[in-house]
Amino acid sequence: MPFRFSAAAALAVVLAAVTMLTAPASRAEGSGFANTLRLTPAGAMALQGQVEAVLRARPGGTQISQYEVSWEGGQVVLALPAPEHPRAAMPTVTPGMLAPRVSSDSCPWSFTARYTCFYADAGFGGRRLQFADTYCSGPVNFGDWGFANTTSSWVNNTAHIVRVYDGPNATAAMLWKENGVSNNPYVGDAANDRADSATIC
Repeated sequence: MPFRFSAAAALAVVLAAVTMLTAPASRAEGSGFANTLRLTPAGAMALQGQVEAVLRARPGGTQISQYEVSWEGGQVVLALPAPEHPRAAMPTVTPGMLAPRVSSDSCPWSFTARYTCFYADAGFGGRRLQFADTYCSGPVNFGDWGFANTTSSWVNNTAHIVRVYDGPNATAAMLWKENGVSNNPYVGDAANDRADSATIC
């Protein structure tokens, strides 16, 4: 009897160890959030470092997921891409290259909340800065959110017309206009990485 108990106990220990080694991490390294992006421990730690840098640069934010920081009660959200897919230099885009690498569906919306999203990369990739359609505090200055001269694509899920400008506080030249419920996978060479501000409502 003691022998059978010891063998069973040993088998249980081995099975538990195998389960721990093969199961994906349920928590992101360095944060209390689930590892929804299924990153390696090193990747999760690198992403958490980016989140913490954003929170230092723009105080008052709250981390709401493994890769998102929220301000103003969720009306402004910055989503960070997985570190395994760093931003690459964007080549000149031609019409034949406009198929999105991600999807415009990454800009969230529901029947009660709609957003305008600005993306650091063409094809709705890279960092995403989003504003709720109820965020009406005058012109939005992208520099306040670490996003000046960064936008390469956009999605407008709201009913508002959004206007984007080359200078702060909706000054200088208007770079583009976004009609309600529309998107653009690339803003064009002339406007790429030039947006400094926008009126979003």
